[in-house]
Amino acid sequence: MKKRNYVLKSFAWIGFLTVLFSSCSSDKLEESMKRANNVNQPAFVTNPKNLNIIYFIPKDQIPDANYKKRLSDLFIYFQKYIKSEMERYGFENTNLGLPVDSASGLVKFIEIRGKEDISAYPYSGGDKKIKNEIFEYKILNPNEFSSNYHTFVITLDNREKKDVPYYGPAGFAFGIDFNNLKVENIGNRNLVGSYVGGNLHEMIHGLTLLGENTIIHESGRISEQNTLGNTLMGTGNGTLGYSPTYISYPFAAILNRVDVFQKYAGNIKFYEKPNANITTTRVDFNRETQAIELEGIIDNTTEISNVFAFCRELPHGGGSYDVGFKGDLAPNGFRVSIPITDLQTQRVNRTGYTLVLKALFKNGAHIDQKVMEFKAENNNVTFDNDVYVYQNCTFGGYKVALKTGNYTKQDLINLGIKDNDISAIFIPELLGIKVTLYDDDNFSGESFSTTKSIDCKFNDRTTSIKIEKLTK
Repeated sequence: MKKRNYVLKSFAWIGFLTVLFSSCSSDKLEESMKRANNVNQPAFVTNPKNLNIIYFIPKDQIPDANYKKRLSDLFIYFQKYIKSEMERYGFENTNLGLPVDSASGLVKFIEIRGKEDISAYPYSGGDKKIKNEIFEYKILNPNEFSSNYHTFVITLDNREKKDVPYYGPAGFAFGIDFNNLKVENIGNRNLVGSYVGGNLHEMIHGLTLLGENTIIHESGRISEQNTLGNTLMGTGNGTLGYSPTYISYPFAAILNRVDVFQKYAGNIKFYEKPNANITTTRVDFNRETQAIELEGIIDNTTEISNVFAFCRELPHGGGSYDVGFKGDLAPNGFRVSIPITDLQTQRVNRTGYTLVLKALFKNGAHIDQKVMEFKAENNNVTFDNDVYVYQNCTFGGYKVALKTGNYTKQDLINLGIKDNDISAIFIPELLGIKVTLYDDDNFSGESFSTTKSIDCKFNDRTTSIKIEKLTK
């Protein structure tokens, strides 16, 4: 009996110890699994569609061994900065989607080794070569790309004088990397210069320029500059990390509709042009409030998100800036107020502004309407009622003002307009003016008539013109 009791007690102890150690092992296993899962959990937000980030390494450039962690930290900094700026305007829980490397938990970079040395990819023209090599890579590795619309290319350039693509065309923007470009160096001009703000500036250009006649740079309203600093999409590309720098409401609102900012997967047809038109019904200067007031109609308001008015500095081109103003939506239209005290009226070599309306839709598409040109000075506004013809598409090149009347080939030449050289026409729609372009002299040949501004229509074909006031 004693022996049996001893055996039973032994089994009891073994059972107790087994349960004890099994419990401890289970707890340790659970803790171990938690730690393992946490190691690769991204410290940033990913969305159903994320920004494609290409790390392009020219043949003769050598990246530092820790570049993925270094740049991952930088892009997380970008994500947090954008989020904080958008929250200030009420865009809650909206984040730039960053792709995740599942193995490391860091931001994912698509590494592409260049076929040539860095000198083959200069600032001017190098983007085409880089794009071609990226497209070749994408054909073989399509699953590495997330967004169908937005790619940001970072080219490694450790030379002192950097000369690689560094700009932000629509959908495909270019930035620069070098070994000192890291979060802990932000604020040290000797180490990072203006490349932190510059890279973010170009990246946002690539995210927001999908549209016609879109804004290029924005100086911001004077009342905002006094409290918030410089706009990131103006001169703030050189001040981020050094002094107050902010994203303006129009840019934040556009980002809010970009595909890589959406936190849900759906069947939205991003950037597909809506069947809608903007019609301005009133433009006045209110002397009492010192504000330009606009009212108008949008014939499709079901999918509209925002309306803005932009005052674009004249002449257009390098160094010119827009100032954006938020509009108020009504059931069938909109209203915008532009305090002229918010305009940069004293900038050197600026002769006035072009007033441009922008309607932003829920799928990220936007349509623009050039309203008219004006001058704001001495507490007064003067509206320009002329028709303007432009040499190049997107209202570029030389421009010439024309009043109502008939213009033969020689008349146009006398005004400085070359034959077959007109690509865009700006018509103040409120004036009720009809412009007819003719392919031949003396108002003959094929013709094209319009009462609205046109861009790249009847391109480089005009030899004679009629401008007439329509009777109501």
